[in-house]
Amino acid sequence: MIIRRVKNINEIGQGIAMYASVPDSTTVPCDLPYAITQIRRAYSEGRSCFRVIEVDSEMHGFIMATPYSFDYNPAKILLVRYYYSDLTGIKSAIALKRAHTSVTEYAIKNNMDFVMTSRNSRLDPLDKYGQILKRAGWIDRGSHLLFKLK
Repeated sequence: MIIRRVKNINEIGQGIAMYASVPDSTTVPCDLPYAITQIRRAYSEGRSCFRVIEVDSEMHGFIMATPYSFDYNPAKILLVRYYYSDLTGIKSAIALKRAHTSVTEYAIKNNMDFVMTSRNSRLDPLDKYGQILKRAGWIDRGSHLLFKLK
């Protein structure tokens, strides 16, 4: 398993299509062409970190994060906006940790203060991801987890 940069812009569309393929009738529906256009634009403009989870030369998920700031604090934050993996069991846990580590490395290179991710995902109703990330040093902030870089 490797976590790597995007090879080409089409991989972004492939990742978003994987995420959107999970059925969910309780949220706003995904307009796939619009979503792909918006996320590709953010990546092309250098406003996001997009990494691919690859196993045996096949894409099995991705993570995307963008800069974010609080209105009350000038800290530079990298916010994980999307994480998706179709892996299960121990491979899923390994992918989660490695993908979040890759985003943390990106944040360090870009002189960020924190990395932040949501704990409330329709794809993880039992908060297994949150539990794994807390064991990896992420700080519980209620609905979010925070990784302090400085």
